Amino acid sequence: MSKIYQKTFIRYKNLSTGGFTLIELLVVVLIIGILSAIALPKYDQAVLRSQLGGAMPVLRSLKEQAEHYYMENGAYSTGAVREMMIDLQFPQCRDVGNAVLKCDDIYYDIHTAAALNGSYDIAILLTDSNKDIRLGYGMMLAQASGYPNRHWCGAKPGDKAAQNICKSLGGSFVKTGTCTHTNFGGSNACDIYLLPG
Repeated sequence: MSKIYQKTFIRYKNLSTGGFTLIELLVVVLIIGILSAIALPKYDQAVLRSQLGGAMPVLRSLKEQAEHYYMENGAYSTGAVREMMIDLQFPQCRDVGNAVLKCDDIYYDIHTAAALNGSYDIAILLTDSNKDIRLGYGMMLAQASGYPNRHWCGAKPGDKAAQNICKSLGGSFVKTGTCTHTNFGGSNACDIYLLPG
């Protein structure tokens, strides 16, 4: 073999092992696309679950304060949430009017839950960028008619992440109603789940 042929062969051989082919790059892009299609919905659900988990201690404290208020005054007050939050010392919260407080992107309120036979409850309302109520979670108060001391979860129809959270909490579907609050000013269709307990 001539030396010219050997040098040319060695040069091409080194070039062929130094890069990736188009097919290899397409396979990598395809794998990344499949993984992201699986991971993004799970990430969305994890974000909603963490927001709900972070709000639960506040919700429990509000329920305790509302029950204490009832014991002292013989009635629940739909206007007492702001005072309760001040008593509980949550400086990151701001009053948005009509007994509704906004803490980060979570709304807290006390209201009559029309979806569950007019029972008083304390609720968390998680909204999306369109101000639609995406996920709601409420604790019925002890003197509530219909479902005393029960918890409920509401999910926007078609929102798989919110529906999966309600189902994972052990919720049994009650009906498709309306997640609304006249004080909050938001209203949209909502799948209502009654939680065990």
